[in-house]
Amino acid sequence: MTESAGISIHLEQDFPIPLNIDLAVDPGEILAIVGPSGSGKSTCLRAVAGLHKPAVGRIVCNGATWLDTAAGINLDARRRRVGLVFQSYALFPHLTTLENVLEALRDRLPWTVLHQDDLPRPLLMARFAEDETSCLFGTKGLWHGIDVPGPSLSLVVIDRIPFPRPDDPLLSARRDLVGDGAFREIDLPRAATELAQGAGRLIRSRGDIGVVAVLDKRLAMNRSYRWDLLEAMPPMARTSDPAEVASFLEGLQGSTR
Repeated sequence: MTESAGISIHLEQDFPIPLNIDLAVDPGEILAIVGPSGSGKSTCLRAVAGLHKPAVGRIVCNGATWLDTAAGINLDARRRRVGLVFQSYALFPHLTTLENVLEALRDRLPWTVLHQDDLPRPLLMARFAEDETSCLFGTKGLWHGIDVPGPSLSLVVIDRIPFPRPDDPLLSARRDLVGDGAFREIDLPRAATELAQGAGRLIRSRGDIGVVAVLDKRLAMNRSYRWDLLEAMPPMARTSDPAEVASFLEGLQGSTR
């Protein structure tokens, strides 16, 4: 393999975990790194992702040099086209899940990316509404009070079905009282209401049009309760084909509502 295709990795260090690695992976090849705890498997992957700098190293991916300690090259982690699933809960432990997402997207998206805490709520919503291409990221609490009619809001993305927390003390007590039917009597109606409210952010006037994308496969595949959730949503065409969604959104570009 040449350095123009695939990935080549050379790493050396004495501490905190000794490493002496030379490996290459061709395009399309799958490589498993195995070894006992403390042998450097995670450290190697972190070095590839740009989260660890070894004493000596060179990493080249598809002809692009990500790391070359001899040449003083160490490409920022956010600019490396690599995905890494950690054993821990977050990419950067000092950041929330939402902040981790924005850390990865701000430099990759060609549009203005806003965080729910960037500005006071009135100024944040005004900034979002005035730029039709901007993206606003927030937690579920951001849904309440958002009123942006027209083309400034054409896509609402919900990462998962908003079931209530299982450790909520009040709801836990109610579940104990209800017994076996607690999920359908307590959790499912709340999730349906929250999901409908999230979808309602898109439809603020009679002429609004766009997409509500729910990135939770349970809404498409769970036969026991998916229709309880779908029937609570506004009447909208449904699809599980990403290409169809992309085509629809492309058709909205340049159009008016």
